[in-house]
Amino acid sequence: MIMKTNKIAVITGASSGIGKAFAIHFAETGYDLIITGRRIEKLTTIARQLREQFGASVQIILAELSEEKEAQKLIDIIKSHDNVFVLVNNAGFGSGIEFCDNELSKHLQMLHTHVVASVELVYAVLPQMIRRKDGVIINVSSLGAYLPAPGSSIYSATKLFLKSFSESLYMEVHKYGIRVQCLCPGFTRTEFHEHRESHQPTNKNKLLWMDTETVLEESVKALRKDKTICIPGMINKLLVGMSVIMPRKLYYWLMQKSGNTTDLGKMELTAQIA
Repeated sequence: MIMKTNKIAVITGASSGIGKAFAIHFAETGYDLIITGRRIEKLTTIARQLREQFGASVQIILAELSEEKEAQKLIDIIKSHDNVFVLVNNAGFGSGIEFCDNELSKHLQMLHTHVVASVELVYAVLPQMIRRKDGVIINVSSLGAYLPAPGSSIYSATKLFLKSFSESLYMEVHKYGIRVQCLCPGFTRTEFHEHRESHQPTNKNKLLWMDTETVLEESVKALRKDKTICIPGMINKLLVGMSVIMPRKLYYWLMQKSGNTTDLGKMELTAQIA
């Protein structure tokens, strides 16, 4: 028996991976949902599942958040409700292509999706959260925020922006009872990897790879403890710690030598095709 809360959770990039896991979690805990993505078939299937299994009301918004007009559709819908209690900024993508080898338009699309759209959505939802003195904002960043690599110049930079933005935002709105989290997953098993022809199998290096359910559990646990930065997995925490104490020239050398096998912009993607 699901106890309805009369609260709405907005989740971007909800058609697969971590976004889908968050959608299931909040539906299971009694929230109604507004979910976005780029694949209507996937969104429709998920919405039907959540309605049938949890009795959730699910509104689907087909949106390409790299485009201002598309993002504005979602912003207008958020502003039309006064009971949005959760925002999960999860939509995103990575290329793994070196900066000069990629089109400038692709870089700008990534900037708009990861940075501009995330900021706009937070700005849209925050006033009602402040009025109520209640709300949750989760910005899905990446281990790449700590571990820049060849082929992830814009990806890592935008994920680092989300980390800094989340921390500053936390300090500003915590006094209103609003919880802000920056989720920084590492290598995460999503269908993106299953459909790549040139990916490393996810059954190798099992210590490095996590499934979406485990990432979700870590995020929820950290949220209950009011932790602003959530890095799921002990190995990921160790990698971040090592990167901090390691001399930068040594770090650069190791990342250049390792090439695409540690390219977080290419391999660690949580909402790449949402």
